[in-house]
Amino acid sequence: MHTGPFTIMGAMTLALRFLAAARPKVSGNAASTRGNIAGLQPFVGDVARAEGWDVFDCGLHPDGSPHVEIQRVDNPDSGRPVFADDADAWQHVVDRARLGSALHLRALEMVDPVERLLIETSCGAWTTPAP
Repeated sequence: MHTGPFTIMGAMTLALRFLAAARPKVSGNAASTRGNIAGLQPFVGDVARAEGWDVFDCGLHPDGSPHVEIQRVDNPDSGRPVFADDADAWQHVVDRARLGSALHLRALEMVDPVERLLIETSCGAWTTPAP
């Protein structure tokens, strides 16, 4: 049995993708309709929703910290969802952020630490440009 770092990391990535896909959807409001989450500037989600994803305010974690996620839009105004699952939406957002998209970088700034860890483990890290 091979237990090298790539095998372990691959297994962790698959497990996190499975957990992300299997987690229950928290019915929350799109963050763009909420305005200011955790002291951040309002997020304009029209473009995000048109792309098939959005930033969602899912309430609070048990410790009282904000629970903010990037999710696919499950019920678009027309047609079928753009992404197969939230992990596919994450990959799209991270890919665009790596190309320097301000919208996608902003969305990644808004997510809570748990969501960020799931996204980074699934999609890899991204760089936020210096101000």
